Amino acid sequence: DPSSGAFIQSSAGSEKKARQVKPAGKPQAAEAEKTQKGSNTGLLYKTEVVGEKGEISWATGNRTFLSGERVRFHFETNVNGYLLILHKDPSGKSTILFPDPRIRNGDSYVEKGKDYVIPSGEGWFRFDQNPGKEELTVFLSQNRMEEMDKFKEKQEMGAEESRSLYAKAEQAQGGKGLYLEVAEAEVEKATYVANVSHDPKALVSTTIILNHR
Repeated sequence: DPSSGAFIQSSAGSEKKARQVKPAGKPQAAEAEKTQKGSNTGLLYKTEVVGEKGEISWATGNRTFLSGERVRFHFETNVNGYLLILHKDPSGKSTILFPDPRIRNGDSYVEKGKDYVIPSGEGWFRFDQNPGKEELTVFLSQNRMEEMDKFKEKQEMGAEESRSLYAKAEQAQGGKGLYLEVAEAEVEKATYVANVSHDPKALVSTTIILNHR
């Protein structure tokens, strides 16, 4: 399926305001290099949706999105580490959604237990009038990935540049230590992804598919 090209940031200033989320605290650089021995590396993510009338709901992967709806993503990790989130188009070109070079100088470091909202601030991703499939790939590691430094100051990567990252994602997602659970709670639906091998060097990766009609 073609990508709909739906991800266009819009300011909430001209829209009905949704619930505000407190920004994550300032990271402590020294903590980033500490290995959390014996910890499973895991993350939780939620998709917040605003309908055409401004109503807020939470979605999981089996939801179909409609043109005009807006979404943003909440990520929370159980370890201090490094987070990378990519949006891939049909040509293989990728746009980096996190880290944002405009925030903290593009630092990919995240603190455990903090709520990181993508896009940051009052931005949202809006589904346009072109149905298709949106694909986001998420990487979490307790140790900095070499590829993260390459793209610290730019937000796009060509298909060739992206290939090694997606190969790593495929390998991580096929690992025996990967655990995935979807929680269909009444209020907030969430997906949990973790590597339960207790290996601090383990890479956690998941692909988020958004179907748009």
